[in-house]
Amino acid sequence: MKWRYVLYAATIAGLGAAVLTDQRSSGDEEVVSAVTRRTQQAARPPAGRDGARVPEGAPSDTVLALVARDGSVRDAEGGAQTTAFSTHSWTPVASQTAAASGPTAPSQPPFTYIGRQPIPGGWQVFVSENDVVQTVKVADVIDDRYKVLSIGETEMTLEYLPLHTRFSMSLE
Repeated sequence: MKWRYVLYAATIAGLGAAVLTDQRSSGDEEVVSAVTRRTQQAARPPAGRDGARVPEGAPSDTVLALVARDGSVRDAEGGAQTTAFSTHSWTPVASQTAAASGPTAPSQPPFTYIGRQPIPGGWQVFVSENDVVQTVKVADVIDDRYKVLSIGETEMTLEYLPLHTRFSMSLE
């Protein structure tokens, strides 16, 4: 532990000696040379963008195009404008063929016929979808997608509600 304190003291003493014996200049020469260079550049005749002389009193700097401060930024090609803090989505854009065709009706209802039972005024049919058994009768709506239009001896007629498409399902 004593060695650590000795090392600290030696480091501090070395840094103090370096500060006291510093031989660097005050930096005035650097400022003078910078001022000298600037005055030499000012002594040159001003030239325009194409190298032609600019009349006395005219500004010699190149003036850039002024842009309104509406917060918009142009891309490198000068094309589309976006705001500096706009969000960007990396999700792919849906193809227009799928959007133009719109939703399609399923080829068959997703139900499996299990059985039927007579009730006063018609039939009650047992159907399953994804291992869920449901009982339906005429005018019932199944999962807000299918409506039972009629139940006959051998078939049940359903309507796919989003597209108003009719299906017949065999009851045998």
